[in-house]
Amino acid sequence: MQRQFAIALGNLLGKPGEFYAIMTGDASSRGMALERLQQEAQRNLQSLVSTACGGSGPADLCDALVRTAARLRGAVPGTDYASQILALHAALLDLARLLAGRAFSEDDALGFAFMHNPKLGLGLWFTSEVKIRLEAAKGPGGDVGAAADVLETDALLAMYFLSAYRETGEEDE
Repeated sequence: MQRQFAIALGNLLGKPGEFYAIMTGDASSRGMALERLQQEAQRNLQSLVSTACGGSGPADLCDALVRTAARLRGAVPGTDYASQILALHAALLDLARLLAGRAFSEDDALGFAFMHNPKLGLGLWFTSEVKIRLEAAKGPGGDVGAAADVLETDALLAMYFLSAYRETGEEDE
C-alpha cells in the first residue's frame, strides 16, 4: 500500500508514470536511482540559481542555496535518509526564498511557494511534512529506527521532485 501511495505522489510531483520505474526496482537500483536523481537535482539547482541570481538575485539568498546544494550532495552517498530529507527540505526552502527575493519564515515560504508555482508548493509541503514526521520518529539517541524504510521512499520522492522541478511550464510538456 505504501508503494502505491508513493507512486501516486510521484505522479503529482513529476511526470505520471516516471516514478513507478524507480519504486518497483530492487534496493540496489533504488540506490543508483537516488544518485542519478541527485545529479539531476544538482544540475537543476545550478540552473535555477543561475537564472535567479544572474546579476539581480540577492547575493545572500543565492549563496544560501549554493551551500544547501553542497550539503545535499554530501548527504546522498550512503543510507542516511534523515540527512538527505533535511537537506532536500532546506534546498526547497532556500529556493522559495530565492525566488521570492527575500528571507522569510518557513510558513511564509510555503504560502509563497504555492502562490508562485503549485508544484513548488507541493514539493515544499511534502518535505516539510516528512521533516515533521522525522523529528517525531527520532528516538532518545536521535535514531529513526523502523522509519528508515519509509524515509528511503520519502528521500527518493523528494529528490525526484527536485530533479524534475522547472520554473517554467517545461515539466508539463
